[in-house]
Amino acid sequence: MIWLAFLSTIAMFVFLLKQMLMNVSPPEGGTEDVTKLFAMAAAAAGFGSVVFRKAFNVGGDHQKWHVRNVVCWVLNETIAIFGFLAANQRFDFNVAVPFFAAAVTLTLLMFPKVPEPGAI
Repeated sequence: MIWLAFLSTIAMFVFLLKQMLMNVSPPEGGTEDVTKLFAMAAAAAGFGSVVFRKAFNVGGDHQKWHVRNVVCWVLNETIAIFGFLAANQRFDFNVAVPFFAAAVTLTLLMFPKVPEPGAI
């Protein structure tokens, strides 16, 4: 259920960004481009999510298993947030598409498979 909530928030970001960009016009003076900074931060969050999931040994503890999954999903969602911010800053929805795609892909790959008893 929590996994589905994290996945659905990415869809919410897509909807909100589309609505915001339809109702706002870009400023005349231009904006500072920090898309590369957002992309590097998103890559770090994605890499951290994958490494954390593989490296965090939960042993046989179900609570640690849940915590590990939630931390990974939060890191995946930050990728979507960085995309949201980058597109909002550039006033271009297409900037966010790779961020949203990466966030959805990582979240789908980290579906919480119910572990076998004693196999956590």
